[in-house]
Amino acid sequence: MTRSALLLGTLSLFLALTERVSGQDFPSDTVLTLQDVLAEVRANNASLRASQLQAEALTFAGAQAVALPDPVVTAAYQPFGILTAYGAQRSQWQVEQMLPYPGTLQLKGLAADLDAEIAALQVTVLEEDLVFQAKRAFFELYRIQQRTALIAAFQDRLADYAEAAATQYAVGQGMQQDILKAQLERNALDELRIQLDSEQRAALQALARLRNQPSCTHCYQTTIVQAPPPDSLDQDALLALARSRNSEAEALAAEARRADTQIALARKAFMPDFSLRFSYFDIASGNVPPTASGRDALAVGVSIKVPLQRARRQARLQQAQVQRRAIAARQEDLDHALRTQIAELADRLQDQQRQLAQFHEVLVPQAESARQASLSAYTAGRTSFLDLLDAERTLFALRSAEADLAARSLVTTAMLEKVLEVPSLESMDGH
Repeated sequence: MTRSALLLGTLSLFLALTERVSGQDFPSDTVLTLQDVLAEVRANNASLRASQLQAEALTFAGAQAVALPDPVVTAAYQPFGILTAYGAQRSQWQVEQMLPYPGTLQLKGLAADLDAEIAALQVTVLEEDLVFQAKRAFFELYRIQQRTALIAAFQDRLADYAEAAATQYAVGQGMQQDILKAQLERNALDELRIQLDSEQRAALQALARLRNQPSCTHCYQTTIVQAPPPDSLDQDALLALARSRNSEAEALAAEARRADTQIALARKAFMPDFSLRFSYFDIASGNVPPTASGRDALAVGVSIKVPLQRARRQARLQQAQVQRRAIAARQEDLDHALRTQIAELADRLQDQQRQLAQFHEVLVPQAESARQASLSAYTAGRTSFLDLLDAERTLFALRSAEADLAARSLVTTAMLEKVLEVPSLESMDGH
């Protein structure tokens, strides 16, 4: 076999290698999908379950708040009875029922129901935050696996390049430095892979914590089936959607209603409470004229609690009014935050999509063409090994940047979905 034939035979392998897909499959125990991750977070997360139980417990507070206070029963025995016209008074029995001012109990029940509603909405806020954390960790794991696949493919090609360089050196058409350069490049990729392995362990631990699963360090193969976001986003429509769906905004609205209820209760405190009392007097029989009428007397009485401490009640009313104004300020701040977040995220997402299109349609195809041209020229002996290596480095860098940008775009999408509280941007009709 001639030297040229040997060289062409060795390098013909390169042409096949250039067709390899960068997204290689990883050996893994489990294929992990985003839908499964989110379902496990919603079902198993301990902090979410605790919040749900706390909110459920508050649903029983309303029935307690509207109930009347327990009546007070009093029994008194008189060892030295009081002599009456009919006989000695032996004992006295009394039942007393406290009656708050009309409307007070209904307001307390409403306040308790609003507490339960606020707690339920806060559970939704926590759930959305946990879902976003899970998405971010999942997309980070996906990015790392894409980068690791690119490194593995690059290292495979470098091994083949080193073999070709060795073949050229053996036939006197190459330099030993080419073999060393390929080996140094592989060592640099090994360092990058070690860093990615550390990042992958961190992402796996985050997913394990959110899913309430045992500590996990082995590799999952992640899959993403997600349509690209819409080409254009109507920010006014998105803001209107967020205002109507955002659980934090709903919770603040419920807090405002509860504050109004507390103001009404503070005003009720200026009104008197009542107490209704029934007393029974047990009179022993005695030798008295039959016209006497003092036996077994019954008395009905009413007590009124006079609200004399006006300063304390006025301070309570002022406190409730200030708290209501504070909630109004928080509502205004949240509305402004929603507006700015939606505008910033929508703009960022569209910029990232344009950049991804630039990578996919222009930069990566150009780099692939340049790599292919360098490979052909190196095969024909018209360029150096360093030129081929530079072309490979450029393609690897662009593909890595594309993978990083794609992951950032997914995180931005998840952030926008969190603000809007929608399963996905694609699920919105008319937006």
